[in-house]
Amino acid sequence: MLVADVTRTSNQVSETSSRLSIVSLIADLLRQCARQVVDGTAPADEVGLTTRYLSGSLRHRRTGIELSSLAELSSSSRRRPIPAS
Repeated sequence: MLVADVTRTSNQVSETSSRLSIVSLIADLLRQCARQVVDGTAPADEVGLTTRYLSGSLRHRRTGIELSSLAELSSSSRRRPIPAS
């Protein structure tokens, strides 16, 4: 399952207020995901991951990247010139 497919479905769900449309969009995505698992083109836990993503309850709360780390990296790169090779 591509993240683009999940993102597209998530965007479509957020743009509609029809419960029937929302259920249909999510069911189509999960069917597509299940087909990929059966075909062997996606890992077996793909359906669970997709479901958690769409429901907003990801397994890990933290991405491992902290904004303060990015700020430190940005400020340290401004202090030291990068040598040209």
